[in-house]
Amino acid sequence: MKPPKYRLVAALLCSTAVAILMMGTAIAQQQQEPSWKWPESKVFETVNRVRAGRDLTPKRWPRGARVAVGLSFDFDNETPSLRDGLTSPALMAQGEDGARAGLPRILRLLDKYHAPATFFIPAISAKLHRQGVRDIVSKQRHEIGVHGWIHERNSLLEEADERELMRRSIEALTQILFVYGRLVRRRRGICRAGGRIPVTCGAWRFAGDCVAFASASS
Repeated sequence: MKPPKYRLVAALLCSTAVAILMMGTAIAQQQQEPSWKWPESKVFETVNRVRAGRDLTPKRWPRGARVAVGLSFDFDNETPSLRDGLTSPALMAQGEDGARAGLPRILRLLDKYHAPATFFIPAISAKLHRQGVRDIVSKQRHEIGVHGWIHERNSLLEEADERELMRRSIEALTQILFVYGRLVRRRRGICRAGGRIPVTCGAWRFAGDCVAFASASS
């Protein structure tokens, strides 16, 4: 049985988009100065932009547990493609499939094991897929995390732009989540039964100010 023509077209468009993306990455890498020519100061500057910080592992886990597991999911959908200006029907369809098919499967699996999770959501993705956000918070068990405005590459942004996009993202998510009545406002952040909204800092260029900035914005 031959596959439908639209599937063949979608596969071709997807392959073309991936090839263009890989070609652009290769060209960008060729234009950069080889890393073996870098001074040590540049090596340290580059590496220190992304550091884990001090170890927060407790001496003992609650209730005598031997290990702790944290589950988190990025509800990105179309935003990585939109960020890069890649708007082919195939890529937009892939993004929509994440919300329409992927998310329900994940939520059913979490329901099966009564497991809480954190869903990091770009603001544009939340605006495009409000029903998905509603499905997440309706479980009254999961957290919503800020994940940028349109999945921007923070390492390429000026600090002022990064802060502004984070402010807009927190504002947008707060408005969407309050519509569903799942959150309450407290002095230090946006909270619900599971805790305050966690914030991702991307490239961590101002990681020390990230949480304080999130609290001030709320």
